[in-house]
This record gives sequence, C-alpha cells and structure tokens, in this order.
Amino acid sequence: MNPCADINVKPTFILGVGAQKAGTTWLHQCLQSLQQVNLGSMKEYHVWDAVYSQLCSGFLVQDSDLSDPKRQLRRELQASPSAYRDYFLSLVSNQAHVTGDLTPSYSLLDAEAFCRIRELLCDFDLKVVFLMRDPVERNWAMVRMYMRNNGRLPEPETLLRAQTAFLENIEKPYAYERTNYPRTLETLGSVFDKEQVYVGFYESLFEPQNVDALSRFLGLRIGKDLIEKRINASPWADLPLRIKHEAKHRLSHIYE
Repeated sequence: MNPCADINVKPTFILGVGAQKAGTTWLHQCLQSLQQVNLGSMKEYHVWDAVYSQLCSGFLVQDSDLSDPKRQLRRELQASPSAYRDYFLSLVSNQAHVTGDLTPSYSLLDAEAFCRIRELLCDFDLKVVFLMRDPVERNWAMVRMYMRNNGRLPEPETLLRAQTAFLENIEKPYAYERTNYPRTLETLGSVFDKEQVYVGFYESLFEPQNVDALSRFLGLRIGKDLIEKRINASPWADLPLRIKHEAKHRLSHIYE
C-alpha cells in the first residue's frame, strides 16, 4: 500500500521547529487542551535534531539507558523514520485528527533533513510553526532556565557569574545557531510552500489578533482564556544594560 495514497481528508501534523524560549511550551499546552488534538506522551520528541544535528547529539538515547518508557520510545523513533510516522499515525482517531511534535531545536536542521521529514509525513497535512523572540532576550531566558533547572537562582553570586559569562556564550554555536533566524527562515522557505509555514514573534504571540491568525493557520480554536497564560516562564533576573547593548551589537546582523 502506498503510504502517500490520496485520501479525502488527511490528518494534520504540526511540526514546531522553535525557537527555544519563544512560546512553544505555551502552544503545546494550548493544543493539548483541545479534544481534536493528540500530541502523544511528550512535547519535545528530539528525534530529528538528535539524528541530524551535531549540536544535539546529546539527545541520542543510548541502548544502555532505556529504563524510562519515554526514553525507550524516543530511542525507537530515532532508530526508524517509519516508526516515527507510524507512531503519530497511531495517535490519530475520529475524534483527534491533529497530532504533532514541537521540538524547538529542530530550528537547527538543514534543508536535507526537512526534505526527509516532509517526504516521510506525506500522509499528513503538514503545518510548520516557527516562533522567534528578541535574540538577546531569548538567550538570556535560556540562561535563566538552565540556572533555574539547576537550582541556582536567585543567588547573587551565581547570577553575577551568569551575567559575566553571557557575552562569552552568546556567539558559541550551541546558543548562536538557535538564534540564527535568517538561516532557519531561508531553510524553511526552500523546502516548504509558503502556506505551510507560520512565522510568529513571542513579543506579539499572545495578542488576540495573532492568536486568531495562528488558530486559522492550524484549523483549530485556541481559547481566549489561554492567551494570558505563561507556561515554563524563566524566573526573572535582570541583565545589565551594558551587557545587553554589547550583546545586541554582536548579534546586530540577526536584528537586521
């Protein structure tokens, strides 16, 4: 049987490709609240980034580390593209006709990887969502998230070290490539039709007219009660103006 045989109505697959700290967790929670959507057991499956991006090789699950059922599933999906397709097809039902994978580091993928994803998911009506955030604010939110996850906020000495190291890290590949929006946009444009891609900004994502636009793109209705809800927000901590200005200067080509 041809997996791409024509059918009257294809289920929808939402491919969230980033950016990190730009609203993808909020979007995931919104989608999960809808009866028409089944995103499975994880928000970030970390399949394609682990397989195709050297910067994300740490997400590859080793055979010796399969104690957690979610890690077992991730290992299976990483090992077999057809298993990835079949898993998400298994989530589709008469009630839930929308599924997807929202993994922010998919923004690191190249055109070849996206072409393979597009071809693999030909059973679906594929919709790509790419959300951006002010480059400096995105990077600083990422730093604060890591500090929070390691229980290091809001200790003044730790915060000072983080502020000092911020400029040293902002141009390193792990951070820089996640903020290299021009590369991601160019790559998406070379692989997908314009109508398949939604591009938004974190700073205006929660405005009612933009929530409506995203809802229309997805063919769903995101409830207005979720507009003001922030999910997984990084703890507040200020970044000195001199560091912020220097960081913006170093990333000026991204802003342009």
